[in-house]
Amino acid sequence: MSESNEAYSAYHAAPKAPSRTLAWNVYGKGVESVGRDGRPEWVDVPKPANDQILVRVDAVGLCFSDVKLIRLGGEHPKLYGRDLATQPTRLGHETAVTVVAVGSDLAGRFHPGQRLAIQPDIYSNGRSTAYGYTIPGGLIGYHVLGPEVLAADDGAYVIDVGDRLGYAETALTEPWACVEAAYTQRRRLTPAAGGRVWIVGRPDDDRTYDFGDALAIAREIVLSGLRDDVAAAVRSSAPQATTIDARGALARTAAATSSRSPERTISRAPASALPNSYVRSSSGRPMTHARPPGDGVSLRRWVYAASTQAHGSVSAVSA
Repeated sequence: MSESNEAYSAYHAAPKAPSRTLAWNVYGKGVESVGRDGRPEWVDVPKPANDQILVRVDAVGLCFSDVKLIRLGGEHPKLYGRDLATQPTRLGHETAVTVVAVGSDLAGRFHPGQRLAIQPDIYSNGRSTAYGYTIPGGLIGYHVLGPEVLAADDGAYVIDVGDRLGYAETALTEPWACVEAAYTQRRRLTPAAGGRVWIVGRPDDDRTYDFGDALAIAREIVLSGLRDDVAAAVRSSAPQATTIDARGALARTAAATSSRSPERTISRAPASALPNSYVRSSSGRPMTHARPPGDGVSLRRWVYAASTQAHGSVSAVSA
């Protein structure tokens, strides 16, 4: 057996926890807030509580989602305005781990040496609490996982991978799942019956719009930044709906939307996902980067996609 294979086999054996480990905690905005003075810091390795497992991080990947968190700090949507200076988080949502020690309540479910992939898109009580964002992630040598990961809305957000995948392969399951999902259309393509629609426009847009019957089943329509004639066209296309100006209504709309299970469509769809009969302006261009054939002004289904910097300036959100 080669020296490298021996080293791998030794590492692969059930690990023992050290007393300390290095961590890259995030304390605010900017790369200078990752770690202490540009370096990882030593932290104590805790013993797992009864409802926790202690894991060793074997591989962790970084992606542009991590860059967004570095740039926004506590303003990142999944951090909910958290003060990272006093409640730091940790990057690393693409993570492969090995179980080191198991709390007494979990002894029948996990065991030392067990290899796991973490599914980071965690929800707890209907709220996004993603690993590597709300829950500190894998840029650390050892850490504990508790009910926040193992007993969330869909149960345990970990997957037993056994020995069939290498460490790097296991960490890559999350980004590859994103790639696979990108080729699968799962979004709702029509507005919810009796739902709420928010239409955002731009007053200096000189094109005309025909909404057809796309908004006919909406219950409430909130208008932002539309010219008077475009707003009138919206009202004419949905006379049964309550139509209100966004000023003074956005806070109420957001609160009502977030208080229930979100069934929303916020889309920047690729050309392959768009029927040819979606939104068109007087220029004949659909409101997306796609350019289906035809030059008439028509909309027969739904204000679906938005591209305020390219081919249009009306965008829509439905709930």
